[in-house]
Amino acid sequence: MAHNPIVGTGTFFASANGITTSQSFVVKSDSLRVSAVGSLNINVAIGTNPTATDLDYVIAGNTSETLSISPKSQPVIGITTGTSTTYHFQEGTDCAFNVGDTVTITGITPSSLNATHVPVESILVSASPQSGYYSKRVVVTYNTSTATVSGASTAIFNGAEMRNSLKVSAKASNTGSNIQLIQVQVSGQS
Repeated sequence: MAHNPIVGTGTFFASANGITTSQSFVVKSDSLRVSAVGSLNINVAIGTNPTATDLDYVIAGNTSETLSISPKSQPVIGITTGTSTTYHFQEGTDCAFNVGDTVTITGITPSSLNATHVPVESILVSASPQSGYYSKRVVVTYNTSTATVSGASTAIFNGAEMRNSLKVSAKASNTGSNIQLIQVQVSGQS
C-alpha cells in the first residue's frame, strides 16, 4: 500500500498521563495516518471535540494506522454578519455540511471574516423570491458583529471556501509517546 502525504497537513502532539487533544485540522483527504511514536499504546478518537477513552481505537506503540475520515468542502460567495454568522453558497448548489459539524472558513478578505473550527448551528434553505435568496446558507457560531470585524460590505471572496475540521484525542497510560498525524492519499492493496 502506498501513501501520498498531503503537504501541510502533518502535526504532532505529546501524550500525557491521561488524555490529550490535537489542534483542529482542516480535512483535505479521506485518510488520516496516525502514528504512536514511542513504546506506549494509545487509544484514539476522532471528531469535532473528542475525548479518547480505553474503549476507543488502539494503536500499538511504535506503529501507525491509517484511519478513514470524510472531507467536505464548498466555495463561499457571500456573508451575513451578526452574533452568529451566515455564509452563503453558490446558487443551485446543495450543502455538504450538517448541523453539529465543525468547519473552518478561509480565503475571505478581510481575514477577520474567516473562522477556525466553529460549529454549524443551522442550514438555511430558500427558493422564495420574497426572501431574496436562491441558495443554501450555513449559520455558524462565530460572532462577526463586533467593531473589530470591518469590511464585510466590501469583502472579497476570491477562492473562499468552507471545509470541515476535526480533532484527534489520544489517551496513553503514561508520558513518553508522541502522536503524529498526517493526511494521506492511499493507493494499492494492503
